[in-house]
Amino acid sequence: MTQTKISRFQLYVLMIHFMLSPSSIMGLACKVKQDAWMSVLIASAIGILNIIFIYGTIYKYNHKLTFIKILEKYFGIIFGKIIAIIYIIYFMFISLLILRHIYEVLIMYLLPGTPKIIIISICVLLIIYSVNKGIESIARAGEIYFFATMFAYISFIFFLLFSNIINFNNLFPILDNGFKPVVKASIPLFIAFPFGELVPFLTIFHYLNKSKGTVKTSVLAMLSITFILTILTILTIITLGAYIINNSPYPTMKMIRLINVGHFIQRLDSLAVMIFLTSSFIKLMIFFFVTTTGLRDIFNTKSYQKYIIPTSFIIVISTYFIFSNYTSYVDFTNKLEPVISFPFEILIPFILFIFVLYNKFTTKVPE
Repeated sequence: MTQTKISRFQLYVLMIHFMLSPSSIMGLACKVKQDAWMSVLIASAIGILNIIFIYGTIYKYNHKLTFIKILEKYFGIIFGKIIAIIYIIYFMFISLLILRHIYEVLIMYLLPGTPKIIIISICVLLIIYSVNKGIESIARAGEIYFFATMFAYISFIFFLLFSNIINFNNLFPILDNGFKPVVKASIPLFIAFPFGELVPFLTIFHYLNKSKGTVKTSVLAMLSITFILTILTILTIITLGAYIINNSPYPTMKMIRLINVGHFIQRLDSLAVMIFLTSSFIKLMIFFFVTTTGLRDIFNTKSYQKYIIPTSFIIVISTYFIFSNYTSYVDFTNKLEPVISFPFEILIPFILFIFVLYNKFTTKVPE
């Protein structure tokens, strides 16, 4: 098993990229209109509690094991492997969704008319190369792009403030339809993206050079992403208005397209697409990595690299049998993805959390 390690800061930037994609350009909780930012805060609070108590407890007593080995430890070899295989299928399916997201954004903003097979093939070749290099290389790339991404976000906010397109009246009335719709809209946010889909990090945690401070780093990353996404959500509301947000596939891109500082700094949407897609690629790398290392752990082989090509082939082929058009893709991610993700992101980790606590208080568990 590989001995490559990553630092806590690298974990921090990986989590930032992971949660930024694709939530940074897709509208969050659009159905509650001007109250969407409240749903983001509620989902974030639940996500932080999930990291602290459930994921944190699982990792604390199993920091020397990958997620697949943790499943085998507490559910038994046979049943644990069955659950692990189902998780691998889930990871591959989420990878497919991310790949489709990348394709749709590229087609819409940068490469209209380009054949689907060319875009997807190039994307997958990049992923194959990156994942083959290991988690340390992925983390280093995340570090480099992190500073460029944060600079871009700060610049976009700065330019928006000087573009004379802000209307704070768009934030009102607050809670026009009560608090219940806001809470309901927050549920998909902590089950799926941006504050869900974090199970892969139970494997990524295993590669930290120091186990101490992992939960604190994760919480700091969630607090940081909460701040970023809340600001972005509020900005889209006060620049576009609730109606446009609710009827736009990528409201953040529409907002950035409105930037116009002195008729000189404008039309930054193409640059924004490249910045935003960076996080999508890193998220896809993480899912590919945990999928292939998961297969390695299931079949008890020495190398995960041998599974990269077969996994890539399955995902590429699958893109031609799912989602006939963009509308069906968006409809699925908004309605069905949280339903599919619930058992993998909430239910099974919670059961595992109970097993860990039971094991802790009934037997001596090596830390």
